[in-house]
Amino acid sequence: DAWAKLSAEQQKVLQDAAAFMEGLCDEDMKVNETEKKRQADAGIETISFEGAEGEAYIKQAYEAGWAEFIKANPETGPKLKELLSK
Repeated sequence: DAWAKLSAEQQKVLQDAAAFMEGLCDEDMKVNETEKKRQADAGIETISFEGAEGEAYIKQAYEAGWAEFIKANPETGPKLKELLSK
């Protein structure tokens, strides 16, 4: 178990980083809800992709995102994608 091999200090750094990132996610969700309301009030309709259509959209978005990341980081991008895509 890789986690058990880390020192308490290393584990704390990772836990703190995870908590920080979770906080950003919560903040982003609040901003998204505020923006949806603002746009709805302006007459802009929100659309959602669900089921197979949603899965295809997400897959395409990830592929495009990784392609741009790898283009910008050709030496480390492919390995990072491999490590994070397992």
